[in-house]
Amino acid sequence: MKKKKNIKNGFTLIETIVAISLFTIVILVSGSMFTMSQKIYKKGCALSELAQNARISLDKISRELRQSNDLITDFSAVATSSEIIFQDGHDNNEIIYIEYFASSTNLIRKNLAYEFSTDPGVYVHCYSIDIFGQPPGEVLLEERIIGEYFNILEFSFSNGLVNIYLNLNNTHANLEINSKAHIRNW
Repeated sequence: MKKKKNIKNGFTLIETIVAISLFTIVILVSGSMFTMSQKIYKKGCALSELAQNARISLDKISRELRQSNDLITDFSAVATSSEIIFQDGHDNNEIIYIEYFASSTNLIRKNLAYEFSTDPGVYVHCYSIDIFGQPPGEVLLEERIIGEYFNILEFSFSNGLVNIYLNLNNTHANLEINSKAHIRNW
């Protein structure tokens, strides 16, 4: 006669608790890794956007400064300036000036000209004086946004080089960049 063994197929309470605990730990670790990777991805995308914005803006400013005929911003009075004005060197037929400055969080580029009220439409140098000893009036030709997320924009000048400092900031990242541009006529 055979004896029946009392074998139960199943898990004990302790085995079930250990399995549930391990499963919970694995889920929590996986969730934490997913959340952390999402934060890193968002920060990487934000930093990439800031770097692209800064690169495009610096390329434009540097190229125009290198082609400039004359620097108008007086750096002898101030060490740094939050704006820069210089004569456009692209078109020698007209006397046009370019101004860069930050407004709110945007980088603004203006095209300016100067004219006397007695002779409108004829652009003169910004430091000209008419026969009555009066300076010319400023004419805004164009104004547009060149870049976004600008927190700080500073210019300084030494030895023919314009030093450009940018600080860009959005909700996920912060970027600081220093650059230099040589002015053609210095």
